[in-house]
Amino acid sequence: MAKTLDTNYNGGPVEIIPGLYLGDSTHSCQAAVLRELGVTCLLNVSTTCKNMFEGEFDYMNIPVNDNDQANLADWFLEAINFIDNARDNDGKVLVHCQAGVSRSATVCIAYIMYKNDMTLEDAFDLVRARRGVISPNLNFMQQLKEFEKELICRKMSDISDSVCSISTSLASVDFDATSSSTSVSDYSASSGAFDFTFASSSVTSPAVAPFFNC
Repeated sequence: MAKTLDTNYNGGPVEIIPGLYLGDSTHSCQAAVLRELGVTCLLNVSTTCKNMFEGEFDYMNIPVNDNDQANLADWFLEAINFIDNARDNDGKVLVHCQAGVSRSATVCIAYIMYKNDMTLEDAFDLVRARRGVISPNLNFMQQLKEFEKELICRKMSDISDSVCSISTSLASVDFDATSSSTSVSDYSASSGAFDFTFASSSVTSPAVAPFFNC
């Protein structure tokens, strides 16, 4: 009887969202498990874990330590691009560090925030619901909070740019209003109707001012 793959904390990596797995260094050393899960890429967030199967899987390394001085935020976008590239090509990524608790969890949370347009709190809860032992250190949590602010600012900037683009387009449009004067020129008793003569003139309204100063 075939053994069912155990992907809980003790047995194997956990799938956070389709194509994104979170685990630890022991999981990254189990080629059979990786193959069974369909993992094609590994994101190694450590300075000590080895890339065990470089001939079979694609790797990205983020060489940071788990301490209060490490700068993991500088790697967020590169990690996001690595994960996206794999998932967009029908691949699957295992993100791991030594214990699968702090560094790799931080990267997964940052990816979820960015990709799913989630707040830090919601992304953290989603990842923790899949792997209950996660606990990014305070330094990484602060970096995630700053990343959340950056994403909010980027979103607001995109909205502002869109509104400015629309208002600028409106400002360049000439609105033509047609003024019609109607005069009664004849009345036909037999038809019981008036004959109307229309005189039209084109009036151009002033340009519409933009909603915002861009």
